[in-house]
Amino acid sequence: LFTGPDGRRRANTFLRQTIGGNVLPRLRKVAARYKLAADAIDLPFGKSLERLPSLDRPELKKLAGQISGWISQSLYDFTERFDSGTDDPKELHRRTMESYRYLCACSLMLNNQPPYWAEHEANAGQLETRKA
Repeated sequence: LFTGPDGRRRANTFLRQTIGGNVLPRLRKVAARYKLAADAIDLPFGKSLERLPSLDRPELKKLAGQISGWISQSLYDFTERFDSGTDDPKELHRRTMESYRYLCACSLMLNNQPPYWAEHEANAGQLETRKA
């Protein structure tokens, strides 16, 4: 490709078409997929999240453990704010939905769509208790 007349020009054209036309748009799409909310960087595992596309399997497992621990602790802290226990079904549903929305906010901050989120949004914030 580089030899012969106009080899350099042909090589540059090839690179522009291949890298610029095929590879670069895909790279931008992948980078956009892993883009995080600004406050996600402040999390204890924020630096690992920034490197997510380049993590190997052991690092991913470690990160998954850190994230699950953080979400568990966040949910525990959130539910501790509720008053004492209740047997009222309406109050239990309200608490369940608040907890679900809180966990969804945590999940969305990490650029991950939670289960039943589309249904929740389509139904004006309502969802069956068993799905929350």
